[in-house]
Amino acid sequence: MPADPGSTGRNTAFRALLVAALLAVGWLLHSYFEVLTIAVITSVLVAPVQVGALRLLRGRSYTAAVTTTTLLTVGVFGPIGGLAWLLSRELLRVANLVVVSLREGGLDRVIDALDSPRLMGVLAEFGVSRQQLATALADGVQQVSVAVAGGLAASLPNVFTQTAGALLNVVVFYLSVVTLLARGPDLLDWIGRVSPLAPRYQQRLFGVFASFARNVVLAGLVCGVLQGAVAAIGYSLAGVDRPFVFGVLTGVLTYVPFVGTALVWIPLTANLVLTGEWGRAAFVLVWSVGVTASIDNVVRPFIVRGQSGIHPLLILLGVLGGLQWIGFVGVLIGPVLVAMLVTLLTLYTEEVAARSEGGPPG
Repeated sequence: MPADPGSTGRNTAFRALLVAALLAVGWLLHSYFEVLTIAVITSVLVAPVQVGALRLLRGRSYTAAVTTTTLLTVGVFGPIGGLAWLLSRELLRVANLVVVSLREGGLDRVIDALDSPRLMGVLAEFGVSRQQLATALADGVQQVSVAVAGGLAASLPNVFTQTAGALLNVVVFYLSVVTLLARGPDLLDWIGRVSPLAPRYQQRLFGVFASFARNVVLAGLVCGVLQGAVAAIGYSLAGVDRPFVFGVLTGVLTYVPFVGTALVWIPLTANLVLTGEWGRAAFVLVWSVGVTASIDNVVRPFIVRGQSGIHPLLILLGVLGGLQWIGFVGVLIGPVLVAMLVTLLTLYTEEVAARSEGGPPG
């Protein structure tokens, strides 16, 4: 029987309306993309705790989800927040030392150290005198100070807005985690019913997502610990005061995109330079850039890949690409997207091979 033209038109209109609604909701939620992504990954990681809570609470899903989220906050987020606060105070202390060194003639000591006959001879060829060098350095320090002060002053009016936005993100995160833990099985069941993929393909993809989500978080923890330990060794060898504290601070700041550990070793190096410790400053600089910073690029891809067999280069490109794409959350999403693509290509290859052999796809 020929298809009803009116029915075909209604189906087309319905699909168009569905796509439009999906795009509209996606646009509405794009501001919370990072928060929702972290909530999804967090839910996957604490799912075993949720299962245990469900058993103890006799299947009360929302009560179990709230209990699991509370345990997560008290056992993980709380200690991390307190440690970050204590370490930030230590970082501010180092910054104050740099300022004090500048005020107490640290810049003059730098200029005196640079005042070698060979360097002065090279500068003289370009028409630069010692006084001009000192003036240029002083002007540079002053311009940096003014720029920093101006940036802080300009950001003050936005402090309230940023604080309110951060609190709202926290609320959205916790509500999302509780909802995903409580209704996660129902959500997965619904996805399975509406998805055009075969159940075995869905299971493979869900398994890859869960596995890589755990591996990405594990890789971050391992890299943070290793970089902190290696940095502490370097600081100790350089004779930096309280190397263990600065090592822990370095490990924590590995989670800060783009700048990361530089927030620690740049002030330390600057302080050593201003106090005339050129050799120790050079050692901290070389150690931090050449040894500490390289750990992340070497170790993370191997931990993230796990037993998947995906080449570490693809994982590294996923991490770097995700970082440039959307910042910190991209470090989590990039490798997962690469793994999902490789899995889809593998499933497609298996299906093509099965069809060529005349059997059902495996």
